[in-house]
Amino acid sequence: MTELSNQKDGFCTAFFMLLVALCVISWYHWLVKKPNKVNPPLPPGPSVIQQVGDLFSLRRDPISYLDKLSKRYGPIIKFKYGARLCIVISSASVAKEVFKDHDTIFANHDDSVVAYAGTWGGTDLGWAPHGEDWRMLRKICALEFLNFSRLDALYYHRRREVRSMVSQLYSNSCNSINIGDYIFSSMFNGVTNMLWGGTLEGEEMKHFNAEVLEALENFLALLNSLNISDLFPVLAVLDIQGLATRMKKINTWFDKKFNFIIGRSLDKKDQKETKDFLQALLHVKECGDQKSSFSTTHIKGLLMVISAHFCFHIFLFFCASL
Repeated sequence: MTELSNQKDGFCTAFFMLLVALCVISWYHWLVKKPNKVNPPLPPGPSVIQQVGDLFSLRRDPISYLDKLSKRYGPIIKFKYGARLCIVISSASVAKEVFKDHDTIFANHDDSVVAYAGTWGGTDLGWAPHGEDWRMLRKICALEFLNFSRLDALYYHRRREVRSMVSQLYSNSCNSINIGDYIFSSMFNGVTNMLWGGTLEGEEMKHFNAEVLEALENFLALLNSLNISDLFPVLAVLDIQGLATRMKKINTWFDKKFNFIIGRSLDKKDQKETKDFLQALLHVKECGDQKSSFSTTHIKGLLMVISAHFCFHIFLFFCASL
């Protein structure tokens, strides 16, 4: 009995000492580590209590709700979205200052847990933080993909896909068809042909593109899902909704597929003519500046962001035309 009492007293003593240590560390952090610089005041905005009462309005029609707030508080609004502090801009002149005059200051954004899991740790052009790697990726895209000479060199892929679509439409001219599906498929295949059309051909290319399109649809659906871990970053470790876990599985699938197609492209590296964007990227990786950190992971990220970007905008185009 005495031994049990001594153990209990020892446990209480250890717990008390741990509590005192935590209090001392917290006091030291608050007193010594507290920055002397006073942060400038934030713009006006609704109180947290008012926002809780307006959650239904925000979810039902966010644009009208934010427009009502801008009329009440002005062109720059402070808005609390979960644990995130958001700044809403409703003035064209202020937006010009943010996105054009001071774009470097406002270039970075909060990381999305799902996007981070699906883009190899944010190594693609869309989610990479503003810095040397981001400028390197932008330069490579501008020089190797979005220039007139490269687009003219890849004209064969676009022409081949358009001819294939016209041939399919002609063969089904006597039947009722959804021409939107044909156009969407043709536009997406045209983009993917420019990305890796010189590496895969024929039925293998069609099967690969169909798999990539299905995976991209799942990728974009998860990316656009409301994730509570983004609103309350402290919950990101728990992954309550399981979105990050599902995105990691999709990313693993893309990693396997891109490794396959990169390997196939490396087998054709003896070709003198560059037939697609993937071969151009591999050439930059092998023959580029030795100081550059351009890697295979960056190539996968660029292939992902370009294909997802075009897929998303093609989908928006058809939604707007309905």
